[in-house]
Amino acid sequence: MVARRRPGPVLRLLNPLAVGFVGMLGLAPAGLMVLRVRRRVSGGIQRVPLNVLVHQGAYHLVSLHGESDWLRNLRAAGRATLVRGRTIVPVEVGEELPEAERIPALRAYLQRWDGQLGAAFGLDRLSSDEDLREAAARTPIVRLKLAA
Repeated sequence: MVARRRPGPVLRLLNPLAVGFVGMLGLAPAGLMVLRVRRRVSGGIQRVPLNVLVHQGAYHLVSLHGESDWLRNLRAAGRATLVRGRTIVPVEVGEELPEAERIPALRAYLQRWDGQLGAAFGLDRLSSDEDLREAAARTPIVRLKLAA
């Protein structure tokens, strides 16, 4: 099982601001959306700003912090919405990628958002496959499908 790594204090402070700017106003870099998912215990709605990777024609969510709360909530709910301003995309959990399939997805993520994965693992877009293989072992990736 992948360990959970808690986001740092700066990220915990900035996430609520990002939810407001991205979720309500739609102001953010391309690819950043707010995941809205039902909490597995309280039933309330959790809102988390995430980079949504479009890879091989599907949406993917990369859990940089391992077994994060949003990931566990998404698994339990089976569905969620991705929000950016007025754009609302209902999604369902398609599958979690096996470790072997995570390496190309992580490489694509690094090509798009180099600094963020690097901050989590000390990787960059020039990292070797071996380094990515080690990161893939501790980085869950969920492929989403559009909900009907």
